[in-house]
Amino acid sequence: FIWLNFAWLIILIGASIAFYHQYPLETVSRNFMRTPAAMDLRRVSVETALLIAQAHQRGYTPWTAEGLARRLHVPKKLIDHLLSAMEKAKLVYAIDSRPPGFIFSRPINQISIRHLMDASRVTDAPFLKRDPVTGLDELMERLDDAKEKILREMTLDDLMEEHKKAQ
Repeated sequence: FIWLNFAWLIILIGASIAFYHQYPLETVSRNFMRTPAAMDLRRVSVETALLIAQAHQRGYTPWTAEGLARRLHVPKKLIDHLLSAMEKAKLVYAIDSRPPGFIFSRPINQISIRHLMDASRVTDAPFLKRDPVTGLDELMERLDDAKEKILREMTLDDLMEEHKKAQ
């Protein structure tokens, strides 16, 4: 009976090693998912949108959530939450394939960077647990007002043009 339990222990350890070898980003996801900064969420959401737009413009296969996570070196759970938030904001939608790829719901010259960043505000994610801090709400409102002034008319198409010029 002891040898049987020992054999099962070896099998389970081997399965864990195989899983983390196949999905190396999952090893860091627990630490990253506890405290993702809002700036990181906004940046990842805009980078995700840029990759989806580039794939569409070049005629490539649409990005999957796992492909985006691997390309951006972030946990797949984070990409899933961001894509879900973007779907709720009606910015992207999943095309029916296995696994589903993501494309924009309207032309990129009609998608503002402000809407992308606002969609990245994932409030229902299990890893976002924040305690209220006195005075922080006022500061966040001032930051949002400044962001609004900067990103008033900037679209994803404008950002892609700037990216092309930089290359």
